Amino acid sequence: EGDVDGMVHMSDIAWGVTGEEALNLHRKGESVKAVVLDVDVEKERISLGLKQAQANPWAAFAESHPVGSEVEGEVKNSTEFGLFVGLDSEIDGMVHLSDISWDDQSEDALKAFKKGEKVTVKILEIEPEKERVALGIKQLSGAAENWLYVAMALVPVLIFLLHPRVLYPLMNGILRRLGKPVID
Repeated sequence: EGDVDGMVHMSDIAWGVTGEEALNLHRKGESVKAVVLDVDVEKERISLGLKQAQANPWAAFAESHPVGSEVEGEVKNSTEFGLFVGLDSEIDGMVHLSDISWDDQSEDALKAFKKGEKVTVKILEIEPEKERVALGIKQLSGAAENWLYVAMALVPVLIFLLHPRVLYPLMNGILRRLGKPVID
């Protein structure tokens, strides 16, 4: 009586560490600091978290690396959907395949990167609560601005085409061919 046992799920042992590696961080009988995450009186279960008793490194990373900033990292792994890049504080971010190159969105774009290679990336999004950092490589080039200038140059053309004096005759020609009533 007086003693209470709680369980710590593997995902709540340490930030960024799971599975067997997380289980090996502590020994049976070791005294640890934990946070009570849930109490289920009916099932007589207490869920505890060890990592919640420590500062969240993802939140600290977000504070020191705002979205839009550039950071250097090391390619940790390449998968069919992108690159995993190791950043400081043992945090990994992901460069999605669509954020590697403006020109090549196929898996061929991944071939330019090797495991262990240093890369500079731009931080696109940080979600500390989900332990995710979205990164981009193509955003480092000026190509995005070039696309913006092209789009801005097309605006007057679109306005001209959408002007009633131009648009209505085009639509009426199509409607006549379809045997539909025309626009006055």
